[in-house]
Amino acid sequence: MGDRGSWLALLEGADAERAREAVEAITTDLAAIELDPSLYYGHAGLALLHGYRARSGHAEALDAAADALSAAAEMFAEERAPWLARGFTGVAFAIAHLADLVETEPDTLSDLDGAISNVVDRDPWPFAWELMVGLIGLGVYGLERAAAPAGRAIVERTAAHLAAIAERSAAGSSWRVRGGDYDAELLAANPDGFHCLGLPYGVLGAIGFLSAARALGVGGGSALLADSVAWLRALDRPGQPHRFPAYLAAGWDGEERMSRGWCAGDLAIGSTLIAAGIAADQGDWIAHGVEVAIQGARSGETPGDLSLCHGAFGHGHLLNRLAQASGSSELAELARIAYRRGLAARLPGSGIGGFTHIARGPKSSDPQFAPSLQLGAIGVAIALVAATSPVPPDWDRAFLMALPPRA
Repeated sequence: MGDRGSWLALLEGADAERAREAVEAITTDLAAIELDPSLYYGHAGLALLHGYRARSGHAEALDAAADALSAAAEMFAEERAPWLARGFTGVAFAIAHLADLVETEPDTLSDLDGAISNVVDRDPWPFAWELMVGLIGLGVYGLERAAAPAGRAIVERTAAHLAAIAERSAAGSSWRVRGGDYDAELLAANPDGFHCLGLPYGVLGAIGFLSAARALGVGGGSALLADSVAWLRALDRPGQPHRFPAYLAAGWDGEERMSRGWCAGDLAIGSTLIAAGIAADQGDWIAHGVEVAIQGARSGETPGDLSLCHGAFGHGHLLNRLAQASGSSELAELARIAYRRGLAARLPGSGIGGFTHIARGPKSSDPQFAPSLQLGAIGVAIALVAATSPVPPDWDRAFLMALPPRA
């Protein structure tokens, strides 16, 4: 892939102006909306948006970031769930990620390290392993704090748990889903669990975490990373409209509903393979990931909504990451097309900042006028900040989406 370089603003001229207008409108409307404390859905996610607006030159956004983080922290004491998406680990991630911008009490980060260490320090691991509601999300906080001994220890403990619960076969290593927010018929048809090839609830999350840990030289999971990448790559179906399945499960017949964004699908798999290849210095993984991502991007399918998770703006952001990691001008133009498609849906004076129906479908946990980072207006705005600013969008480490840009 060459040397790593700087992040470049993808949108210019009229496209950039429209994007900035949308961000300002969204942030204005968000100020009047009541939120929960969480990272993926509430104040902690809003703090990331304002933090990146501040990093991009909007000085007034610094106070807004501090206010959002303070609101999240005040509500944080009432949050008993420890997970990343909607628990205290997500709030802790935002506090750690914005520590260079928003001042906290001297012991705050060490106290958070201790609280999350207490959750991770279970043997055997008794809870879910997935990113949003399980073990990997705790490890993502550890990655954010990897410069501190306690953060490195969280990463190492997470990697050890993943190794202990991995399902090993001649094809490689993987992880089996054994419950969660799935269709009751799918769960009933798979009493021993099944394999999900998604990022928030599946194998891509495990590979993404192991890749990020390897890139930082933490965790000691090199062999497990190689085995899990081998397992994933063996599932490729060149020539098929979707090169990889969404699930390996009895009763799954949803190929027509395959996602093409952050959460699952060929773009997510291509991005995950590229991240693993960069971390492990494996050129064949990178080449495979680029091939899969480009074919997925060329498919002509358009996302069904606007969200960061699986909509037009998430599609644009992921393509932007892929373009800047690979140097592909084709992926860069496809990213611009995705952003333009999302911006064309804006109707000033409606919804949040002019956006309605941001997230749709039976799996959406937010309403049509959603304010959230994963499924709503915060995610739309922060993706547009990344598209119009030379500031690396490292907030997406919370989604295991970050790829280093190519020189």
